[in-house]
Amino acid sequence: MSREFNRAIAACVDGFLDGHGWFYSYDCDEGMFYFGINLPERMKNIQFVIGIGENDYTVYAEAPIAADGDDEEEMQQMAEFICRANYALKAGNFELDFRDGGIRYKYYMNCHGILPTKQIVGESILLPAQMFRYYSRGMVQILFQGVSAEEAIAACEGNNVPLSDEEVDEAVSRMMDYLQEIEDETGNEE
Repeated sequence: MSREFNRAIAACVDGFLDGHGWFYSYDCDEGMFYFGINLPERMKNIQFVIGIGENDYTVYAEAPIAADGDDEEEMQQMAEFICRANYALKAGNFELDFRDGGIRYKYYMNCHGILPTKQIVGESILLPAQMFRYYSRGMVQILFQGVSAEEAIAACEGNNVPLSDEEVDEAVSRMMDYLQEIEDETGNEE
C-alpha cells in the first residue's frame, strides 16, 4: 500500500536529480528519494533522503558519524553544539537523535500552490551539504577530540557573527558552482 504524495513535486525533484546525472533511488510508491553527496571534508559522504508530501517536500541530509547515545557528556556537548549552530539559521536546521546520536540537517520546502523550480530543488539539496561542510569540523572535534561545544562552534564560526543574506547567497552560489564542476568532470549536462 502506497502513501499519498504529490507526484508533480516528485517529478520536479526527479527532474533535477536526473538532469544533473546523479545516481539515486526513487521509491515511486512512497515518494522517497535516496542518494549521497561526497564532500572533501572529514564527513566524506552525506546520505540524503527526500520525502515528498502532499504540498511539500523535506530534505534530510544524514551525517556518516554519530554521537555515542550512551555517553551523556558527548551527547550534551553535541546537543549544545547543534543549538549554537542552529542559532540564526534561516533555512533548515540540524537535528540530533537522542536515541542513537544520529546527526542530520533538515530542509523543509512548502510547495502549496506552486511547483519548485530546478533552482529551488538544487538549493534545498546543496544548502544542507554546505552546512555540513561548514560545521563538520566542529562535530568531528567533539566526537574524536573531546572539545567543548563552545570551542567547536568557535572553530567553525570564527568570529561568531551570523551570516548576512548576501553571505548565505554567496554560499549557495558556491555550492551551485561546485555542482557545475561535478557535472563538467563527469560530462553530465542538463
